[in-house]
Amino acid sequence: MAAMLYAVRPNDGYFKLSGGGVRRALILDPEQKERITRTYIEMASAKPVPRKPRRPPNDKKDAKKEEEKKKEVAK
Repeated sequence: MAAMLYAVRPNDGYFKLSGGGVRRALILDPEQKERITRTYIEMASAKPVPRKPRRPPNDKKDAKKEEEKKKEVAK
């Protein structure tokens, strides 16, 4: 989750980066521990954004499917 938080909010000062080089590590800033924990809780408990449908709804097809289901249930 640390990498995710740093990727989303790199300039908020939650973490410090280790020395230069190809591989760098996130270092927890002890002063930010409570703030990081609070942010994790907020992100984990946030309601997901509703997904948009891939295609516009086709009312005629949907109505036809419902009629077919009703006919099958009636049998």
